[in-house]
Amino acid sequence: ELGWLGRALGPVRDLDVMLERLRSESADFDAAEQVAAEALVGDLHAEREAARAAMLAALASPRYTALLERLADAVRLPLPTPSATSHQPELVDLVRAEYRSLSKAVRRAGEEPPDAVLHALRIRGKRLRYTGELAEPALGAPVQRLLKVTASLQDVLGEHQDACVAGQRIRQLLDGLTGQRERPEGLVVFVAGRLVEREQARAAATRAQWQQAWQRVSAVAAEVLEPVPTPEPEPEPTNPLSRR
Repeated sequence: ELGWLGRALGPVRDLDVMLERLRSESADFDAAEQVAAEALVGDLHAEREAARAAMLAALASPRYTALLERLADAVRLPLPTPSATSHQPELVDLVRAEYRSLSKAVRRAGEEPPDAVLHALRIRGKRLRYTGELAEPALGAPVQRLLKVTASLQDVLGEHQDACVAGQRIRQLLDGLTGQRERPEGLVVFVAGRLVEREQARAAATRAQWQQAWQRVSAVAAEVLEPVPTPEPEPEPTNPLSRR
């Protein structure tokens, strides 16, 4: 049900982010170029209105009301405390399993992974962080360090993905204008080119940062998720009389 809600909210959020991003990028353009930029993103406004209508319908549905009731029931349960769960290794095992999954994916990705692979690594990093947040009330400060560096990795990979998506979207918007008229205005094409160039530069910059961010995650995970050695049993005391 949370996945359903996310799919209902996601399109509006994505379009809001895209519109804000393109407005921010064109803020230092001259007046004529800003007008051209607004002409370029005109279709995004129509898309957002349609997505917003679908979102509001979902939020007004009985399904959403039932989900709110289930969530209210869930948060009434007390959170685990370190003292109550200090002997529950399964919490660490959950975090360790997600970390190992991410680590294997990083090894498979290689030195220069495609954009889609970096996006998949971001999703795996998100799973690791969410699992760590689930275990944080019980595991305390050590897992907080892992959450911090994992969030930094997510930020780098997320910015890379946003830049890739923005560049593709700008090209699609320009293609849409080409379909609506014989030829887009030259200034609109010029502005689109400037925006794509900026997104490509941002994608290249974040691509150069992701491995360093991953190394920080790996280093912290090696400390935080190191298996606790099982203590060897103490030898049974020897009865001196048994030697006679």
